Amino acid sequence: MQNNKSVTEQGEGFGCALTKARLALMLRDTKDALFTIDLVGGEAWANENFEPLFGAPIKKWRTQELNRIHPGDTAKIDALREGMTAGMRDQETHIRIRAENEEYFTYTFYLHAIYDANGTPRYLLGRLLSQQQNATIKKKIKRDSLTDVYDKEAALYLIERFLQDEGDGGVHGLLMVDVDDFVALNETRGKDYGDLALMSVAERIRGLFRKTDIVGRLQNDEFVVFLKNINSRAHLDSQAAALMAELSEQGNAFTAGPHVTCSLGGALYPEDGLECATLVQRAESALNRARGRAKNSYAIYHPDKDDVFA
Repeated sequence: MQNNKSVTEQGEGFGCALTKARLALMLRDTKDALFTIDLVGGEAWANENFEPLFGAPIKKWRTQELNRIHPGDTAKIDALREGMTAGMRDQETHIRIRAENEEYFTYTFYLHAIYDANGTPRYLLGRLLSQQQNATIKKKIKRDSLTDVYDKEAALYLIERFLQDEGDGGVHGLLMVDVDDFVALNETRGKDYGDLALMSVAERIRGLFRKTDIVGRLQNDEFVVFLKNINSRAHLDSQAAALMAELSEQGNAFTAGPHVTCSLGGALYPEDGLECATLVQRAESALNRARGRAKNSYAIYHPDKDDVFA
């Protein structure tokens, strides 16, 4: 078949094909969520990164069912819509989106509006910069192989991220849990028995607190529990007492061997510290005070009452 297209037309065809190929490679390799919305016709498109990020397909954008956006950031989405209506062609903001592990990640949100001849918004192009979320999760969010709670790095990272993104304005608690005489337990009953004790302690801790709270294993026989959105220092005290009772009952299960007990120390955000490291330090101070008085006991840090009270 004879090709009737001019050389120029053929060149333009090759140019379009090359541009499409380049765009396809960019879309395939990017970790960002990209989307376009026809504001008149209602059609929408998004790349494959959009739905895993939001937990909903792009078509639900218009019905506002993107429930992974942090409640405190929904006003920013409304502000973007208002800006677009007012003629702001390019806009940028930062929003927090909840990941599968319930942690919120901050994303840079870019929007570009295309207007028709009457100045009415017709198309909306959007891009969410992932800030290497996938790499961060793989690197940071790991489970302890024995107890299946978060390992040290993951637990401390998640606590710090929560305090940075959501902690302001709330009251939160941190508990340090230490298994009493764990070295002696390993020596008298063996490592397998010690592992069983650690697994049981971790299971009891997870069973007592909410799924949204953070439980991690910091050292061989030391655990951390971060309690989100508690009411007061008295509430933290009652939670510590409940955990003590639960773990003491767990100790009675080892009837053939040493009585397994735990000691606890707690600290309160924001009164006792604004950063994870400070809260851990204060909770460990309370833990040492409790353990110095008697094993199988707890103490809550208090800056105004001789450092701690129990």
